[in-house]
Amino acid sequence: MKLSFRYVLSFEEINKSVPLEAFMTSDGIEGFKLDDYTDSVKAEMGATRHRAFPVTDSKGRYVGTVSRRNLLKYQEETGNSRRP
Repeated sequence: MKLSFRYVLSFEEINKSVPLEAFMTSDGIEGFKLDDYTDSVKAEMGATRHRAFPVTDSKGRYVGTVSRRNLLKYQEETGNSRRP
């Protein structure tokens, strides 16, 4: 995933409170849909170093976040031993 920043924050700016839009990314965000299956989600999570991903509904609206920890907990509860 390619990150794009609006500008580089200086050390002084990091110590100040700034709005998230100053350094967040909105281009090329990896995420999942509500109807994605865990096998494909695990495969995509395994291919990246990110720990959490946005989840959107069929209209593209944000509905939550799924993390590696969520999948590990699901695997423990269901007895599925395959790791993400």
